[in-house]
Amino acid sequence: PLIYQCSSLFDFQTENSYDIVVFANALHHFGDIERVLRKTEILLKENGLFYASEPVREGFSDADATVVHLIRALLSRAGIYYEPVPVPDSKDEFNQMLKTIKDEFYCRTEKGDKVQSPLDNEAVFSDMYPVMKSVFEELEMRMDFSFFDRIVGGLRCKNREEDHKMAEWLYNVDRLLCAMGKTTAEQFHFIGRKK
Repeated sequence: PLIYQCSSLFDFQTENSYDIVVFANALHHFGDIERVLRKTEILLKENGLFYASEPVREGFSDADATVVHLIRALLSRAGIYYEPVPVPDSKDEFNQMLKTIKDEFYCRTEKGDKVQSPLDNEAVFSDMYPVMKSVFEELEMRMDFSFFDRIVGGLRCKNREEDHKMAEWLYNVDRLLCAMGKTTAEQFHFIGRKK
């Protein structure tokens, strides 16, 4: 049976140890990653597993934003995107559009305020990954998706079958561009074992 408890990770006390601890888009909200992972390590059984799926949100470039704008604008022109995406009239307008997309991907407002939580992005990939490798034996590390999850929800094809086909195509394009290093991955997946 599953038992849910709500408490601070650092206040959590238990007699049990666990086969796996999962962080799903939560670890980046902590500032002291080493403290979090050391507490996690204590909670795991011998050879227990640690899994983190977290946003990267650093290194998202103008080129990445350009790809997002291009796809959204083309889908919009084809009439299968939920909102109109204009084609810019000037370089300045295009640069502003790119900045807006980058702000969206960094989850911040135009003024730079965080839109998710006050502690969003307290830790970024370059903070988390070295600590994960030092605390856990790395079993798998994979970078995933640049733009797919920020576009797929906006699809408005004629029917579900066409939505699914377009989504699958965008998924494959995104994975390929990430694998080729042509776009920056927005999500990483780490699996480690207690040392």
